[in-house]
Amino acid sequence: MKEETNEPKINLGNEIKAKRRKIYFGAFIGLSIILAIGLLYVVVVAVGLYGFNWRYNFVKKTASIVPYPAGWVGAFPIKFSEVFNEEAPAKKFYTQTGAPVPKEATLEKQAIDFLTRVKIIQQYAAIYRVSVPVKDVNDSLNKLYEENGGKQTFEQILAQYYGYSSSDIYRLVYLSLMQQKLNDYYDGEVLRQAQLSQVLLDKEARAKDILAKAKKGDNFSDLAKNNSLDKKTKDKGGDLGYFTKDNLYKVIAKSTDVDKNLLSDFQNKIWSAKSGDVFMFKTDFGYQVIKVDGFKGTEEKTFEDWLQEKIGKGFVLHFV
Repeated sequence: MKEETNEPKINLGNEIKAKRRKIYFGAFIGLSIILAIGLLYVVVVAVGLYGFNWRYNFVKKTASIVPYPAGWVGAFPIKFSEVFNEEAPAKKFYTQTGAPVPKEATLEKQAIDFLTRVKIIQQYAAIYRVSVPVKDVNDSLNKLYEENGGKQTFEQILAQYYGYSSSDIYRLVYLSLMQQKLNDYYDGEVLRQAQLSQVLLDKEARAKDILAKAKKGDNFSDLAKNNSLDKKTKDKGGDLGYFTKDNLYKVIAKSTDVDKNLLSDFQNKIWSAKSGDVFMFKTDFGYQVIKVDGFKGTEEKTFEDWLQEKIGKGFVLHFV
């Protein structure tokens, strides 16, 4: 028979589990302390950034990791890291050229204004489905290289004076093309334009006769083909194309040097007309019977005025 002993039995499994719990708890406490310190650091930097205008290097490095907002454009933030990135090339340029460096607040405002504009352009480019193909960017870059001594020379100059990298240059060209394409789309589709046709005649009596026929319902295209003296448009049924209010003078004059009263009367009648309306005018070209074929677009402002209005009316909030 085995002898029984009174020594306590040790459960090694429970002992290991207990040690693991201590390790996990210690790690949790350590991690919590690290996170608390990290959070406190982020808060302190935020207070310094917003409340005391700290712009030290450690603040800028922190902002490159933590997305502190310098403002909002609609639902899109302008991050301080973006502001600092836009500000740096300007500082370098002033330093390289020996010019006085503007105050930090001035440079930041310029950077935020630029970023606000960029984000508004990007928003409306998305709304209007305006895009910039990679080929267009590369073509523009190649043209810049050719005009400025080649790729290496061009990039070296921009690196020296602005600190730009190849990706920075690509981005700037892309943004420039995006604005241009949005501008082109605006001018072609958003800006209000009247589509006009004409029958050009040299005698008032003849013009009045054509006007009466057009108002009666005769086909205007046929009237133009059979009667117009304008060789450029008669075969197209008198089609003149689309005109904004600002360039309507091209319909009735050879240059901007045109009778102001005549131009004002012409603009007002065309702009207040309905599709199908017909008018007769004595102009630099002779007697013009003009038909309003229709309108497209709704805005009457220039692209830049329209863009500034969008910036002004949009939810644009700046913290600096």
